[in-house]
Amino acid sequence: MNPRPSTSDQALFFGRLANVCLTYASLLAVRLAPGRGAPPNLDDPPGQTRLLNTLASEQTALIHATAPFVCAYILDAPWFERLGPIAAPLIQTIRRTVPAELPLIWDGRRGETGLAAVAYAQYCFDALGLDAVTLNPYAGAEGVTPYLAYPAHGHFVLCVSEQAPGAGLQHLEISDWRQLDREPNQPLYVHVTRAAQHWSPWAGVVIAGGDAHITESVRAVAPERWLLLTQLDAQARIACLRAGLDLHGLGLVVDDGGVIAAASNRQAAADALRNEINEVRRWVSARNASG
Repeated sequence: MNPRPSTSDQALFFGRLANVCLTYASLLAVRLAPGRGAPPNLDDPPGQTRLLNTLASEQTALIHATAPFVCAYILDAPWFERLGPIAAPLIQTIRRTVPAELPLIWDGRRGETGLAAVAYAQYCFDALGLDAVTLNPYAGAEGVTPYLAYPAHGHFVLCVSEQAPGAGLQHLEISDWRQLDREPNQPLYVHVTRAAQHWSPWAGVVIAGGDAHITESVRAVAPERWLLLTQLDAQARIACLRAGLDLHGLGLVVDDGGVIAAASNRQAAADALRNEINEVRRWVSARNASG
């Protein structure tokens, strides 16, 4: 791969993430979404204990099988939150099981402001011991500012959600009146990407849905930011990697979307997916070297 990128402070989250990606030769993140079955009975304390033990065992087995092949784990917030009182001890078990250098990313996409945002940052980083969060952009700078108090922790701003029928708002082409004489209308997700970089000196960007054109557009306006790619099928993954990798062959975290957890051989599935991603990285590196 290309040489190690420089960073002014390796203690910062994204500097640490870059080091992990290089050390593990991986851009792959495994999504943890425990308890996808029937809703738990939170009124049965003995049942809660049994469920906690079962989920802890399942998540521990998944982590042990995949840790050598990944750069991070993504905690799917709704599936943890619906577990009620056993969510925090389950997260603590996961934190103890995951190698200390591998970050835990809380995918909650929350958008509080003011003291509520401060409290949420404290909950995620101080109480739960997580390393990064995803944030909703529509509260503006006030929704991101509290996270700047945690430079050793990361935050990714949602710029493109999954391509569902109701997701058309992010594709609206709008004009920034300050730029009317310099550029044509741009999709809202481009404006959000630009705004996120003004709100935070190190915010990453979440792109869901696997659209290579969108990934290329976001990378063009955020050439040095980390992108978290989610909800990708195999074909979309390759195209989005080609469109989104930075000049160092880094700059992306690729969410497996739960595919590895569902595999019969999780170790082999994680190894194969990491190799697929690295093959694209080599292709991009060769393209950059020749171009």
